[in-house]
Amino acid sequence: MLKHLKKYWLEYVFFILLLNAVLCAIGFVHEELPIEYHEIKKIENEWGEEPLDKYLDKVLGMKNCTVMMAGTELDENIISKEIYEKMKSVGIPVMEDWSQVRKNGLIVLWSNGEVIDAKCCEGSPISYGSYINQHYVLLEGYVYFGFASIYLDDVLYSVSDSGLNIIVFDEKKEIIIDSVNFDYVNGKINIKR
Repeated sequence: MLKHLKKYWLEYVFFILLLNAVLCAIGFVHEELPIEYHEIKKIENEWGEEPLDKYLDKVLGMKNCTVMMAGTELDENIISKEIYEKMKSVGIPVMEDWSQVRKNGLIVLWSNGEVIDAKCCEGSPISYGSYINQHYVLLEGYVYFGFASIYLDDVLYSVSDSGLNIIVFDEKKEIIIDSVNFDYVNGKINIKR
């Protein structure tokens, strides 16, 4: 018996590993823990179509709210000098000259008056995932495809277009207050909700 085991030990190890993999795949050994998310309501607001600088003043000053931003193909038409200075003053990393880099991306997670995380990139996809009050937030920017997306609990809530996508989430009420996109098309800023 020992001689047989010495001769075929490697085959036994592989068999046990293969059996374990098969059992895991069909669910006998490993059972995923269910994560229960409740549906997040999205309210219709009456904010209108105010310019991005006034919009940022409003949402970055809100208490008990998380502001999520994801953008691609940003340029000086969307991020003006005034908006650049405003974002920089609150700790959001922005490129000094957006016009030099056409394929760019920006993601920002802002909560209760401070930057949780923010990234700026040139020419490569950008993403960030985190939990906010037991809700999973995923911010993505696909610079070569020209759109950015914001997910909350694996549900897409952003407009998901080029330009700057913003979602405002009220943490206490657990509702989405706003989902908006600012994009520069045909010589003007378009605002989509």
